[in-house]
Amino acid sequence: MERGSEVVNVARSVLRARGDPLAVLGVARGCSAQEVRGAYRRLAKTLHPDRGHNIPEAEEAFKVVSAAFQSLETANGSSSRVD
Repeated sequence: MERGSEVVNVARSVLRARGDPLAVLGVARGCSAQEVRGAYRRLAKTLHPDRGHNIPEAEEAFKVVSAAFQSLETANGSSSRVD
Protein backbone atom coordinates (compact mmCIF):
# COMPACT_ATOMS: atom_id res chain seq x y z
CA MET A 1 0.00 0.00 0.00
CA GLU A 2 1.24 3.45 -0.85
CA ARG A 3 2.31 5.47 2.22
CA GLY A 4 0.06 8.43 1.38
CA SER A 5 -3.07 6.31 1.13
CA GLU A 6 -2.19 4.62 4.44
CA VAL A 7 -1.95 8.00 6.12
CA VAL A 8 -5.28 9.09 4.61
CA ASN A 9 -6.97 5.89 5.81
CA VAL A 10 -5.63 6.32 9.35
CA ALA A 11 -6.61 9.99 9.37
CA ARG A 12 -10.16 9.25 8.22
CA SER A 13 -10.53 6.52 10.83
CA VAL A 14 -9.42 8.92 13.57
CA LEU A 15 -11.73 11.68 12.35
CA ARG A 16 -14.73 9.30 12.27
CA ALA A 17 -14.09 8.38 15.92
CA ARG A 18 -13.78 12.02 17.03
CA GLY A 19 -15.52 12.62 20.35
CA ASP A 20 -14.56 9.29 21.94
CA PRO A 21 -10.93 9.41 23.08
CA LEU A 22 -10.70 5.63 23.46
CA ALA A 23 -12.00 5.04 19.93
CA VAL A 24 -9.74 7.76 18.52
CA LEU A 25 -6.70 5.99 19.95
CA GLY A 26 -8.07 2.55 19.11
CA VAL A 27 -7.88 1.18 22.65
CA ALA A 28 -10.44 -0.59 24.82
CA ARG A 29 -11.92 0.58 28.08
CA GLY A 30 -9.87 -0.82 30.92
CA CYS A 31 -6.61 -0.86 28.96
CA SER A 32 -3.39 0.10 30.68
CA ALA A 33 -1.88 3.57 30.60
CA GLN A 34 1.06 2.01 28.77
CA GLU A 35 -1.27 0.77 26.00
CA VAL A 36 -2.76 4.27 25.68
CA ARG A 37 0.72 5.83 25.38
CA GLY A 38 1.75 3.23 22.80
CA ALA A 39 -1.37 3.81 20.70
CA TYR A 40 -0.85 7.57 20.89
CA ARG A 41 2.79 7.31 19.84
CA ARG A 42 1.99 5.06 16.86
CA LEU A 43 -0.73 7.39 15.62
CA ALA A 44 1.30 10.54 16.27
CA LYS A 45 4.23 9.09 14.36
CA THR A 46 1.99 8.29 11.39
CA LEU A 47 0.02 11.54 11.35
CA HIS A 48 2.56 14.16 12.46
CA PRO A 49 2.69 17.13 10.04
CA ASP A 50 6.51 17.11 10.07
CA ARG A 51 6.48 13.69 8.38
CA GLY A 52 6.16 15.55 5.08
CA HIS A 53 3.00 14.00 3.71
CA ASN A 54 1.15 17.33 3.20
CA ILE A 55 -2.28 15.78 3.77
CA PRO A 56 -4.71 18.23 5.43
CA GLU A 57 -6.77 15.38 6.92
CA ALA A 58 -3.64 14.04 8.61
CA GLU A 59 -2.91 17.35 10.30
CA GLU A 60 -6.46 17.58 11.63
CA ALA A 61 -6.36 13.94 12.76
CA PHE A 62 -3.06 14.59 14.54
CA LYS A 63 -4.74 17.37 16.53
CA VAL A 64 -7.66 15.05 17.40
CA VAL A 65 -5.27 12.27 18.51
CA SER A 66 -3.28 14.71 20.65
CA ALA A 67 -6.44 16.05 22.30
CA ALA A 68 -7.74 12.53 22.95
CA PHE A 69 -4.46 11.49 24.57
CA GLN A 70 -4.33 14.64 26.66
CA SER A 71 -7.92 14.18 27.87
CA LEU A 72 -7.24 10.58 28.90
CA GLU A 73 -4.01 11.52 30.66
CA THR A 74 -5.76 14.36 32.50
CA ALA A 75 -8.77 12.23 33.45
CA ASN A 76 -6.69 9.37 34.82
CA GLY A 77 -3.86 11.26 36.45
CA SER A 78 -1.43 8.63 37.64
CA SER A 79 -3.85 5.70 37.33
CA SER A 80 -2.50 2.64 35.61
CA ARG A 81 -5.88 1.73 34.05
CA VAL A 82 -8.13 3.69 31.71
CA ASP A 83 -11.79 3.65 32.72
